[in-house]
Amino acid sequence: MLTIKNLQKRFGSLRALDDVSLEVEDDCIVGLIGPNGSGKTTLFNVVSGFYEKDGGEIYFKGERIDGLPPNKIVKKGLCRTFQVSKAPEKMTVLENMLLAAEHQIGEDPFSALFLRARVQRSEKQI
Repeated sequence: MLTIKNLQKRFGSLRALDDVSLEVEDDCIVGLIGPNGSGKTTLFNVVSGFYEKDGGEIYFKGERIDGLPPNKIVKKGLCRTFQVSKAPEKMTVLENMLLAAEHQIGEDPFSALFLRARVQRSEKQI
């Protein structure tokens, strides 16, 4: 599902990622562990498009995704979450995930008030 080949990311003379390669297969749960400063967050930021890579290749479901912006990568089904110190208290996990959608018809006050069925269809599709 996710294949990373020889991924590189530098910050000046610091090599944060130096020829990182890994493969995550379908229906797997994988953990990435390491000490602070070992490049875990940098890897996620490069894979999800928040940082540009300096070398290597990234494939998701057989399609090359490196170089794409985060909003295009999300549309392909790969997203990342950010560590926040306080989660929204009155929202479900699903409602939180819906916030990531690029265009939500329900954000328009007119639609939210008068086109509720259309908003619900849109939310179900998202």
